[in-house]
Amino acid sequence: MSSADEQEEQMSVEEENEEFEEEEDTIEESKEVYVVEKVVNHRKRGGKTQYFLKWKGYPEEDNTWEDEDNLFCHELIEAYLKNKESAKNTPGTKNSRGKSAKRAKTDSSDEEEASPIKKNIKEEDLENWEDQVQEVETVERDESNTLKVYLIWNNGKRTVHDAEDANQRCPQKVIKFYEAHLRFKAAS
Repeated sequence: MSSADEQEEQMSVEEENEEFEEEEDTIEESKEVYVVEKVVNHRKRGGKTQYFLKWKGYPEEDNTWEDEDNLFCHELIEAYLKNKESAKNTPGTKNSRGKSAKRAKTDSSDEEEASPIKKNIKEEDLENWEDQVQEVETVERDESNTLKVYLIWNNGKRTVHDAEDANQRCPQKVIKFYEAHLRFKAAS
């Protein structure tokens, strides 16, 4: 083999190594690690437990519901459940009829922002909420099997409304939520 052939082969190997290193860097950059800062809430969906998570380094708007099976933050989940249980057993949480007061659906240090509010006067006066509502956070059935819509307003407030009311006052936001969460079965 001539010296020119050896040099060409050497350059080819070096170029391949450089390409491989660039690909490896790209792969590592795309493998972003998401760290859970805290567990905010939990619910049951389709027989599975899901947790509403606050992600470290991300704003509250980026909180997401994640299946318990996909999580590795067992210490945070245990702390959340322990805290939830101790709050449930704390004396002095009875309402005027002697029944236990219901806790807000979300548990956060900023109680005013995270607590669902039934309605305030300003919201009731509005016929159309499309411009004031940022998004539908979730839709759930309550204990009486009534469909409830959880809204996030442009000012950051979270509120809970009967589906009938939300369907009339911000129908496009409700449709957008359903479209994002609708799953179709494959045609057979």
